[in-house]
Amino acid sequence: MAKVVWSERRRSVDSGVFRVAFEQPESVERGHAARFQAMFEHVNDGLVDPASPALKIYEGSTLQAALTPTKDSVGVYFSDYSVPGAAGTGPWVAEWSGTYGGLSILVREPFRVVRRLE
Repeated sequence: MAKVVWSERRRSVDSGVFRVAFEQPESVERGHAARFQAMFEHVNDGLVDPASPALKIYEGSTLQAALTPTKDSVGVYFSDYSVPGAAGTGPWVAEWSGTYGGLSILVREPFRVVRRLE
């Protein structure tokens, strides 16, 4: 039985002169891990490695985790996050950030934490 439900498409969000394409779960069962991945692209420079890339996980407005992502290749980063077994259910948010050329990058995307996936 799957403990993570993945979205069927890669999502992209624009943040000024940046496009961040990311893959993340649509739903995660409490007590299980999921991988979050982001690809940072500048409109003129293509894929870029931002300074201080970070992934923060929020439950509502409460910060649950501040993660330092692993670089997979130029501009591509990932981080695994284990949702605590006693975590609250409902909407959570993954927030990717960094800087490039003195400009800030910040994108947010929701996902759901559920008790049990059917």
